[in-house]
Order: sequence, then C-alpha cells, then structure tokens
Amino acid sequence: MLSIFFPLLQAIVTQPVKFEIKPIVQEVKQKTVDELIREYFGEYSDEAVEVARCENRKFDSTKVNEIGCVGIFQIYAKYHNTTIEEMQDPEKNIKKAYEIFSNDNFTWNQWSCKPY
Repeated sequence: MLSIFFPLLQAIVTQPVKFEIKPIVQEVKQKTVDELIREYFGEYSDEAVEVARCENRKFDSTKVNEIGCVGIFQIYAKYHNTTIEEMQDPEKNIKKAYEIFSNDNFTWNQWSCKPY
C-alpha cells in the first residue's frame, strides 16, 4: 500500500515551493526637511525655510561649520545647551531652532541669515 503513495509523496516533496514574504508593517514615509520646518514653524514657515536654506543650502543635517554650528539651521550647540550629535538629527535641529526663535520673541536675531 505504501508503494502506491510513495511516488505521489515523492512528487509533492520534491516540487519547489514558491512563496512570497510580504512585510507586515507598511513603510512609513519619512517627512522631508521642508515638511518638518512647516510643521514646527507654522505661520512663520516661509521665513524659516528661507533662513534654513540660507544657513545650509543643501539642508545637510551633518554640516558643522568652523565655529561649531550644526545642521539644518546651523545651531551653535555649545551655546544652546545641546550636542553636535543631537543637532545632526534634522527633526531635533528644527525643533531646537523653533525653540530659539520663539524664546527670542519670534525674531531671527540668532541667525546670520534673515528672511528679508
């Protein structure tokens, strides 16, 4: 009896099994620097984009200038009680820039670039 099923069983086992692995979690779209600036700066976002673009043309979050200003908004990490590593994270840099901007009565005095 086993000899009848053996060829059938052998055919099933030796056939390649095709399957597709699909990710369970959908990929989350990473926000662009422009979107993050607009999210944090709200009504001041057009000005903020201008300042950031002037400070760091390519929105290079790893950029550190000769005096230690870092990231998108070129924030002086030592002066603003943060680290170079933190300021190289685009969202943390933008959040800190908004904090500086709002604490200075919503002025651009802390940046060499101005939106006007």
